[in-house]
Amino acid sequence: MASDAFRRPHNSRVVITERLPTEVLAKIVEYAPSADKASLCRISKFFNELSLPILNRNVVLHMIRYKELKRFFRAIIAHPERANATRSLAFTNESSDLDFKSSFYDLLIESTSLMRKLEHFSVIDRSTAITRETSILTCLASLTFPRPREAPPKDCPEKYGEFDDPAHIGALLPNLQHYDGTVQFLPMLSSRCLAEARIPWILALEDIDSMLGTLKSLLDARLPNVVFLDFSYSFNSVAPRTLSVLPENIPHLSSLKICVRSMTALSQRNILNCFKECLPRFSSPKYIAFEYSDPTLSGDGDILTLQSWADICPTLKACSIGGKAWTKVDDGWEECSIEEFEIEAGFSVFESI
Repeated sequence: MASDAFRRPHNSRVVITERLPTEVLAKIVEYAPSADKASLCRISKFFNELSLPILNRNVVLHMIRYKELKRFFRAIIAHPERANATRSLAFTNESSDLDFKSSFYDLLIESTSLMRKLEHFSVIDRSTAITRETSILTCLASLTFPRPREAPPKDCPEKYGEFDDPAHIGALLPNLQHYDGTVQFLPMLSSRCLAEARIPWILALEDIDSMLGTLKSLLDARLPNVVFLDFSYSFNSVAPRTLSVLPENIPHLSSLKICVRSMTALSQRNILNCFKECLPRFSSPKYIAFEYSDPTLSGDGDILTLQSWADICPTLKACSIGGKAWTKVDDGWEECSIEEFEIEAGFSVFESI
């Protein structure tokens, strides 16, 4: 049969490590499905040694699997070279039962202290013990906090339930460029090169001015600043007050997104009007987005809103209103996808990490 000509003898094999350079093999392993990586590691000592640093480059840990978490942390501690390869560490499926176990935090702190080149860290709720116990966050460029809970569990140890001294924590985050987290943590940051901030704006009226001043001090005026303020769970008076003083505090925004989902229809319409009034006081905004959930605001009203924004801000390049997006083409506007708009505006940074 013709196929016999292509059949390889049973005892012959191709040694792939002799045919391809290590850099190519590393890319194969990096982009292979997880199941294929695991198979390669089992059948080949070479691939096992090659894969471990790559597999540990972007680590996502599931909080509900405590035994696997402990196994990973202990492997990192036993082999520091694996920790040195880690660039991104994130947690998913947060478990309240696990959230405040001292043994878990001890392992987490010890292992992250070895990750000298960590660039992105998705922190567990209220786990500021990481910044308290380690000084390895000088390379950190991106920090993500989960959305705040209504109240901490009763069994939360005091050591892990409170923020640490701002001066101490701030000294550990000098190179932070992207922040996605609570407004209460802003004073604890020392970065002066922040390019993007995503913040659930949940705070008291009397704290608005000081927090905006803090945010202003963190943003790098040399960069196209991206700010995303989520007022969805704020008191109705917080958004208008914030928008009224936002241009004076951060006048040189490049991209601004405002979210008012989960608020009443009347509140959403009032905030949209406040938003329009504050736009002329920014120096040169290029990308504007307004997210709402009130169906009475959609339809032809979006087009009219877009046209009014364009008249107010001639520097606009693209806009997103109520789930639709438009980009400026010559002297007119063409509809585009939300994905295209968010990438162009810089709002997709955290999703891509």
